[in-house]
Amino acid sequence: MMMRLDFIGIPSRDADRARSFYRDAPGLRPDEHARYEQWAGDACFGIWEPEKVGMPFVAQKGNPWALGCDDVRPHWQSKGYE
Repeated sequence: MMMRLDFIGIPSRDADRARSFYRDAPGLRPDEHARYEQWAGDACFGIWEPEKVGMPFVAQKGNPWALGCDDVRPHWQSKGYE
């Protein structure tokens, strides 16, 4: 029986830009040892570039992440989002 989400891959064409976005906007915690891995609680979000390993890039659509926080509005406002 599955009990938790350990890892999810995030395809990107620009891993550095994606890394900055996921760190700065939703506030994912960067991994201390892996440059393109970030954390939300106990779940790891790994950014990768499929085209660099010979695979086609396919943008993910219609796969929302339901990340929880105490109060999202002050967090987004502190980041400059309305």
